[in-house]
Amino acid sequence: MSKKLVQRGTNMVFTLLPDGTVEVEKPDTGERGVFRRDGTRVSGDLTYADQVMLDYVAGAHTASQD
Repeated sequence: MSKKLVQRGTNMVFTLLPDGTVEVEKPDTGERGVFRRDGTRVSGDLTYADQVMLDYVAGAHTASQD
């Protein structure tokens, strides 16, 4: 299951990756980052992403594992 959400106000794009991490893209600058559900940065230019959005998007991966 692939889940992709755009955050209102910031227009940041949150995409669930197959391994359960979340790729976050800032469209106006092209910066990207990959984060774990708990907000830990895995890689990329972005060093911060909204914790609530990360948890919500990554929750789809956890739910599909049950």
